[in-house]
Amino acid sequence: MVAVETLLIFTVMHLEHRAAEEDAEERREERRSAREIDISKEELEVVLEEQSLEKKWAESFVRNKREIAKKRTHNQKIKHDDVIFRTETWLDERKRSVYGKISEIRNVS
Repeated sequence: MVAVETLLIFTVMHLEHRAAEEDAEERREERRSAREIDISKEELEVVLEEQSLEKKWAESFVRNKREIAKKRTHNQKIKHDDVIFRTETWLDERKRSVYGKISEIRNVS
C-alpha cells in the first residue's frame, strides 16, 4: 500500500511539475509574441515615419519645381516683352528716320 501511495505521490508531483513547465513555456511564448508585436509596432512606426518623410520630400520637390517653373516663365515673359518693346521702338525709330529723310528730300527738291 505504501508503494502505491508513494507511486501516486510521485506521479502527481511529476504531473504538477510538467504542468508548471508547460505554463512557464506558455508565459515565455506570450512574452516573445508580445516583444515581437512591440518590435513590429516599432518597425511599422519607422516605416510610416519614413513614408511621411518621403511624402514631405516629394511635396517639397514638386513645390520647388513649380516655383522654379513660375520664375522661369516670368523671366521668359519679361525677356519676350523686352524684345517686343525694343523691336517696336527700333521699328518706330526706323519709320521716323525713313519718313524724316523723305521730308528732307522733299525740302531739298
